Amino acid sequence: MKAAPAVLYIMTTLLIVSFMATILAQSQEADLSVTVEPRDPCVAGYPCTVNVSVMNMDGMILIDYVKLITPWGAFTRNLGLRELRPNTTVIVPIIVDVDRNSLEGPNFVRPVVRFFKKGEVGLKLVEGNASSVMVIKPRINATLVVIPQSREITVGQPLSIQVSYEVEGIPRDYRPTISVYLDGRLTMERELNGTSGEVGLSLPVEGEGNHTLIVSLCYGIGCTDRSFEVNVKRTVRVISGYNKEELRATLKEVKDKRRLLQSAYERSVEAGLPIPEDVLINISIIDSKIREAEVLLDRENISYADILRVKMLLNQSSVTIERLEEELLLTYKDKIIEMIGRAMEEIEEVRNINQTEYKAMKGLLANLTSRADGLNLTSAPDLYSNVSREISALRERIRVIREEAAEEARLLSGVTVSLIFVAMISGATIILRKWKSQLMKE
Repeated sequence: MKAAPAVLYIMTTLLIVSFMATILAQSQEADLSVTVEPRDPCVAGYPCTVNVSVMNMDGMILIDYVKLITPWGAFTRNLGLRELRPNTTVIVPIIVDVDRNSLEGPNFVRPVVRFFKKGEVGLKLVEGNASSVMVIKPRINATLVVIPQSREITVGQPLSIQVSYEVEGIPRDYRPTISVYLDGRLTMERELNGTSGEVGLSLPVEGEGNHTLIVSLCYGIGCTDRSFEVNVKRTVRVISGYNKEELRATLKEVKDKRRLLQSAYERSVEAGLPIPEDVLINISIIDSKIREAEVLLDRENISYADILRVKMLLNQSSVTIERLEEELLLTYKDKIIEMIGRAMEEIEEVRNINQTEYKAMKGLLANLTSRADGLNLTSAPDLYSNVSREISALRERIRVIREEAAEEARLLSGVTVSLIFVAMISGATIILRKWKSQLMKE
């Protein structure tokens, strides 16, 4: 009776060992193919996505995980017993952290798949053949430009910073980050949308006195920093005299620009140009901001908040005017170039009729094109009118040359017909005389 438990124990142990061997044994199944897909070189120090292809050629399997054994460690993608039908393939992307000190050149990796095959007992392992992944060393060129709106602000006023950046040599899908440190303390961190661009930041700076700000552009294996000082002052409630006069001078400049824009707009409408729809609406918005700035400047005592408001209104108006001027100027330029282009096609008729006239017309159009290249909003309406007149005269000259050529062709045709008629009469006379002569001889 005592021998029975011992025999049972031995049999149970053998069954467990056999079961574990079935689970853990690596299997080279002929009906399952595991390969590493080719890819562009990975960059040392950065994550790299490697695609593993699993092809099932027979039977239904459930994939537990796909593992990639690399010189930098093993990286696993759990699939949770994903079903893979016969004669189908699945591509499994695995993110690999390539070591910064990795050797440059080919580095060998080996894929491993653990799966369960329906109808059989236990999980199985299949190893694919070793494949090489090319690794290159990072050659990074990072540029960071930081421009604070002001190096002096008042208590409670946020500090505006314009940051432009570019990082070359990192993977295309890697996102660098911007971090801002105020007096050594991290106050802001933001992931950027790409490897180059511009971003505006607004930071609260507490406490009077000087503060050190560091803007850091980080790209995985390193950072590029820019630092500057900002002075925070107590708010001055009343500002008079000199600063108000400066703002009044700025207001006058904005109003002068506004008048020039209005003049250009009206002349563009008179010329029948296709004006952008938002020009008139934006002019009305500019007028509203100018009126508000005038009201604030007319106050006897103007607060610092009012000063900031006036500066913002005038700055916004100036920026909008410049944008609208560019839109109008581009409209003029496009229309002028379009007219010159059509005229260039029309003068081709003259090429085979009168080479002298053709060269003169071509020179005229080349001169108009060069004048259009140096166009500005002040000269654009006059140049547009001049180009319209010149091209109208050019078309009239083309018409005259075409008619003269047609008249010459008509005259030449009449002369040719007359000559043919005379030749026919002369020939008939000669034949008649010869015939008479033969009759007389007979």
